[in-house]
Amino acid sequence: MVNKRKKVALSAGGTAGHINPLLEVAKVLQEQDIELLYLGTSGIEKQLVGKTIKFQTILAGKLHRHISLATILNLAKLKIGIFQAIWHLKKFKPDVVFAKGGFVSLPVVLASKILRIPLVAHESDAEIGLSNKIALKFCQKICLGFPLENYTGINLAKAVFTGTPVNPLIHHTKVDYRYFGFDAKKQVIFITGGSQGAQTLNEKIAQILPELLENYQIIFQTGAHKPDYKAGKNDFWQKEFLDDAQMAKAYATADLIISRAGASTLAEISASGKPAILIPLPWSAQNHQVKNARIIEKAGAVVVLDQKNTSPEKIAITINNILDNKIKIKAMAQAVSQFYEPQSARKIANEISKLL
Repeated sequence: MVNKRKKVALSAGGTAGHINPLLEVAKVLQEQDIELLYLGTSGIEKQLVGKTIKFQTILAGKLHRHISLATILNLAKLKIGIFQAIWHLKKFKPDVVFAKGGFVSLPVVLASKILRIPLVAHESDAEIGLSNKIALKFCQKICLGFPLENYTGINLAKAVFTGTPVNPLIHHTKVDYRYFGFDAKKQVIFITGGSQGAQTLNEKIAQILPELLENYQIIFQTGAHKPDYKAGKNDFWQKEFLDDAQMAKAYATADLIISRAGASTLAEISASGKPAILIPLPWSAQNHQVKNARIIEKAGAVVVLDQKNTSPEKIAITINNILDNKIKIKAMAQAVSQFYEPQSARKIANEISKLL
């Protein structure tokens, strides 16, 4: 008798921070000849997943704590999305569902409960998001991005620390000044607001770019929110979005990183082994970016600045204080590297495989 090929349904979405770690897990599952189906919206999920995994589109809506027309519409989308997810899961017949969080995964999480399909969830942030809080009630296992002692109010019997998967290119890519047209003798700062960009961060940086460019070279991943500033070709490299190879080169070439504090970005910084200045998004859900950043800060790996109380001038002073101190750079780099979990994707895949 021929053994049936095992199947896993995947879901995550809303931002690249949810999707990219899931895709690293998918690579490990594909190595094991497991058949995959991705359920997501027609937005960023479909764009990033591409043709590497079979993809089916469902509706999904963000849940808000206040009543409004948008809330009603999103609840309708969620209800339709659940029925769509049930239809696709019944047709695909997965042995396990793996949900990476984000509002896009919620219809699939609820459909897995209705169909009694084993569920494995992953939470990257130090504060568990709404979709994963719901998943936690009936999932067989939840994999966590930070060590378990950083979480409260959850059933630790279901939890396992795995870290957050990162594209290995970020850890293994070498410095490449030539790609950016840079001078190897001048320090490099990589500024990124994540896959969605960060308008406020961009605006603050734009005000001090002339000053920064006197001493440093800048790689600036802006997202769609470009600052109105034109710099010289030899010291300033700007792009809205970076592909995997470009992102890896940016991390490798940088001496210092300035970013938000989403968990996937922090995992990438840890993989790069570079010191960082973090400016957490102040209105992130349940203040999870601040909580993420404080965990890394306690180890001396990063400097955390509060967006509301941080002027562009303070950012410039903080940059200089780090890059003018070789001992500090080395200490921060060593501290941040301790948070890198190179086997994260394989650990999560192993938890999924236990249920196959």
